[in-house]
Amino acid sequence: MKTKLCGIVLALAGLTSSFGCATQTTEEVVAEAEALTLAEVELESGSVYEFFSLGEGDLAVLTRHPSIAIAREAPSRASDERLVDFYTRLTGQDAPTALAVAEARAIELGAELASADLDLEGDVAGLDGAAPTDAVTRVDGDVGAASQALTWSEFEDTYCRSGADYLFCFPSTGNAWCEKRGLTMEGAVHAKGGGVTIRLRYKTITGWHTYKQLWVPKGEVNSIANAYFLARRWRRFEVLNNDVDQDYLYFSCRGTN
Repeated sequence: MKTKLCGIVLALAGLTSSFGCATQTTEEVVAEAEALTLAEVELESGSVYEFFSLGEGDLAVLTRHPSIAIAREAPSRASDERLVDFYTRLTGQDAPTALAVAEARAIELGAELASADLDLEGDVAGLDGAAPTDAVTRVDGDVGAASQALTWSEFEDTYCRSGADYLFCFPSTGNAWCEKRGLTMEGAVHAKGGGVTIRLRYKTITGWHTYKQLWVPKGEVNSIANAYFLARRWRRFEVLNNDVDQDYLYFSCRGTN
């Protein structure tokens, strides 16, 4: 097992047409941000967990699994599990100070915002629609060979479990996405047919911001989940640059209202 602690700064930018967003006609307001990696854990299986912050009390967890079989057996975090507790469960060690301090501050800030009952989004417009667009070709049920059906069952068992307030989970081609206003959102994609880009965003009064945008190589399972900003806001999980080759993928989006 490998661990990395605080001090890695990754530049994030809203990427548009160069990553195949031409099918999205809405003008997007995406602010640049810097994500501070608070801790990173790599298990012997090859699974990687990255804990990061955008510097305003908003924390998130990025998880990479080299295959769907490994994803099934890998530890996963419940939406209400403290990040410091999840880190300890992964490593058997106390969470690093940077992660503990950031989580404590996020909880404090969330309580302040909840008591003030502030409108965090103001008059900023959401993106068009609240369901997948025409860019998505939904594939129903277990399609194709028996091996594909089994793999979908594995993904469904892991990422389509009950207990969430909302759940979108299906095999698909195209740029699948979901958008909801609530407390939490977790998105997962298995790049079965070819590599794709995934992105998780949230909206504030200043516009749309990106938690994380990353490339998912063919065969990998990647998920992104916001851990804290303890206030309801619009969030969007989406697949990008899958509108050329129409690669087959498995998609999940779930969360709490």
